[in-house]
Parts: sequence; structure tokens; C-alpha cells
Amino acid sequence: MTLVPHAPHVAAVQPVIDLAAVLVGGFSGSLLAARKQFDVVGVATLAIVAGLGGGIIRDVLLGQGPPAALQDSRYLLAGLVAALVGFYKSADIARIGRVLTVVDAATLGIYTVVGALKALYAGLSPVSAAFLGIVTAVGGGVLRDLLAGDTPGLFHNGELYAVVSALGSALFVALRESQLVSSTVAGATAIVVMFVLRLLAVQFGWSAPRPKP
Repeated sequence: MTLVPHAPHVAAVQPVIDLAAVLVGGFSGSLLAARKQFDVVGVATLAIVAGLGGGIIRDVLLGQGPPAALQDSRYLLAGLVAALVGFYKSADIARIGRVLTVVDAATLGIYTVVGALKALYAGLSPVSAAFLGIVTAVGGGVLRDLLAGDTPGLFHNGELYAVVSALGSALFVALRESQLVSSTVAGATAIVVMFVLRLLAVQFGWSAPRPKP
């Protein structure tokens, strides 16, 4: 999930925002593990997978060498910090759920744009790049739920999470490929749109469409 190397317009957000995003994802994993009464190994595993999984999947699919998250030890350390805090302070983390929701809405947008941008730099088509943007944003959560023995919440809880990522990823790629605005403006616009949509979905209980029974 780390940011794109050699991309000046996104390098400025490294490493603080990137590490914060890993922490938030890691907290989601450690909280789930704590609720299921996993041991310390289970908590650490879910925290690392939730925080880093999407970016690792993306980098493996791109086939450009070792995943970026494994080339910088700070990201694994951030996942372990999330595991440690979740193991000992899960109740305290749960109490700041609203704060985590806001931060998560921001990181959803960041991960989506970074994933799509890295795919474009790798020479993928716009459609494939938009898809990898979604994978980067939601992949960690899917792996987290599978390892915990659950059906991924992405598939059944109806929350507008992947849908928001899909809309934002498509918007970013379309703006960037149109060359009407710079990559920086395209990325910032998509992140803001995803941030607002995600918070509105949480506030008003918007959900993804379901098939008729």
C-alpha cells in the first residue's frame, strides 16, 4: 500500500499519511481478532494483513519485484504496532470508532488513487488501473475477513465501501487520462469525492444494491 516511487506529486504525503493508513487498517484487523478471542499470533497476523494486504496484492499482480510494503520495514512495524495496541487496548480503540471512521474514509481515497496511479505508471490500461485502485483499497479487508473465517463484509454488509472506491478510481483515471487537469488535481479531486461519499454513506446508512429475493 505504499506510495508510488519516483512520483513527485504523491511523494509529499510519505511517510506520515501512508503509515497512518497502515495503522488504521491494522486496527481493523486487530479489533476483529480481539473480538474473536484470537491469541497474539492471530492478532498480529490480522493486523498486518489488513494494513498491508491490498498493496501487496497489487504489487504481486504488477510483477515488479518484491512488494513495496516489504522493502521498507516501517510498514511492517506499523502493522505490528497496530497489533500490539489492539491486543492490549481493543476497548479503547473501539471507543474512538468515529475518529477511525473519518481516518478510514481518507485512507480509502488515498489507497485507491495510489493503487490506480502505480498501475498507470506500470503501463496498464485505464480500466485495469482503475481495477487495481479498488484492489489496493479493499484487498486487505477481504483477506482479513477470510483469515478470520468470515465471509468478507464487503460482500454482504451493504456498506458503500468498494462502490465508493470504484467510483473514485474511475474518476481519477478518467480525469488523468483526459489530460484536462494535472495528476495532482485529478488525485486530490478523487480523494475528496471518495472521502465525502464514504462519510455520507456512514451517516445516512446508504448501502449497495442487493438482488431481489
